[in-house]
Amino acid sequence: MKRFLQIPSQTYFQCLCYTVSAFLIIPSAWAQTIPATLSWTGETQGIIFSSPVIDNNGIVYVGSNDNNLTAFNTDGSIKWTFTSGNWVDSSPALSKDGRTVYVGSWDNHLYAVNSDDGSLNWSFESNSYITSSPAVDLNGRVYFGSMDSIFYALESNGSLAWEYFVGQPVFSSPAIGDNGTLYFGDENGTLHAVNPDGTVKWTYEVEDVVDTNKSILSSPALDTSGNIYFGSGNGFCYSLSDDENNASLNWKYETGDRVDSSPVLGINDEVFFVSRDGYMRSLPTFSASTENLPNWEVFVGDVFYSTPVVDENGRVYVIGYTGGGENHLFAYDASGTKAWDSNVSSPPFEIPSVVDSSLLLSDDGNLYFGCFDKKLYCLDIGVGPANSDWPMFGRTSRRDSDWPSFNLSISTTTGGVVTASGMHYLGTDALISANPYIGYSFDGWTGEGISDPSQSSTTVSITQDRSVSASFSINSYDLTLVEALGGSVSGSGTFDHGSTPTITATPNIGYSFTGWIGTGVADPSSSSTTVSMTEART
Repeated sequence: MKRFLQIPSQTYFQCLCYTVSAFLIIPSAWAQTIPATLSWTGETQGIIFSSPVIDNNGIVYVGSNDNNLTAFNTDGSIKWTFTSGNWVDSSPALSKDGRTVYVGSWDNHLYAVNSDDGSLNWSFESNSYITSSPAVDLNGRVYFGSMDSIFYALESNGSLAWEYFVGQPVFSSPAIGDNGTLYFGDENGTLHAVNPDGTVKWTYEVEDVVDTNKSILSSPALDTSGNIYFGSGNGFCYSLSDDENNASLNWKYETGDRVDSSPVLGINDEVFFVSRDGYMRSLPTFSASTENLPNWEVFVGDVFYSTPVVDENGRVYVIGYTGGGENHLFAYDASGTKAWDSNVSSPPFEIPSVVDSSLLLSDDGNLYFGCFDKKLYCLDIGVGPANSDWPMFGRTSRRDSDWPSFNLSISTTTGGVVTASGMHYLGTDALISANPYIGYSFDGWTGEGISDPSQSSTTVSITQDRSVSASFSINSYDLTLVEALGGSVSGSGTFDHGSTPTITATPNIGYSFTGWIGTGVADPSSSSTTVSMTEART
């Protein structure tokens, strides 16, 4: 069997349609307007389990079981294909600059592929197949788990930084949290928190439930308060708090079946889970008691591993198998009210087969997903992703699963250089430094979030994009001329660094000029000459 978790057979689907029909009645022509149109479909030669990613140029990358990673242009045509040695179930992740696509394969390799032309930058071989999707941090380090029971950290050049022996196969994709902590689950029901150097921070094992497998296939979602959300095969949804040396349980919620799909976070302190019992649930992120759970739940059919996505209005989208060979895209408002689903007469698009691929929502309002019919779909829904901590699988449309980061831009006046612009993680204090040129002085920083604007070396609190500026001013020096008996001098004053003011000595009648005494004089024997002002002169 090629896929680690067997996709249900047609017989199962036939049985499921009877089960679903007992619980869900969907009118064939529900009076509604679907604010979504089909922009294009892209063809592959294999079933798409992988979830798509998109770069800043609108190029979409996705894997399939034709052994290929495929790049699609903005019109759905193929830009290039990269062929591995086996299925590509792993969802790709993009580097921060979008120039490299990282993806795992059933041939035991993680590949780094040039996003421009599909050429191979490098590959790394593990001891078993890789279905876990990689995570990429700000420094370009790549993290992923393998079915060989090892979790790997690779440098951006493909060299091994470290490896952590998990002891169980890793299907769950990692998430990078505050201070670089890595969170992921294993097949034995243990969530691991690993430090950036590969040492274990803590582990949390979910409980055994009779007649269930407690494996954690769900990939964690993180919020910026330090909470981790994930599901388990034992049927529970979990919220944990990272207490540095251990994990504490915030809450757990029991569903009716496995929770393999990854959770996403909405805009109103809510987390959305989909369970194999066919329900999508909205749970409050903070709850002292399970009596407050859930906010709401709705039946969406069978969802295997596909993760929902939340748009900027708090609306959540999910695709479920609803029986009778039908697969529906549902849109629910944050209140739990169904906004629309794709089950209408003469729909603007159809989903002809099961969707295992997690939904991707781009900034320009396009919704992407792969399908068992070997196609990648692009729907225009006209609205971008939510500005929440974790609105989709992998957190961003790059699927890098990294902690939020913001841009620090630094400008300067003439007279010096500054350091430490670029991207920095949320919650960090970025060190900035201003170094004046010779002959200049540092005057101060302007901008928000600066700890001490008067210090040339200080920090900026990164809670959003920051723009700061360093000011320098040129030094000025006094030029003092002392005349001896027998004449007069002119040219004294205050002058900028590097200037060469003229000085003149005029002898009285009966006297002769004999010379200048002092440093910086261009021609001490000339009655009219210049002085180089690099310091105070006398």
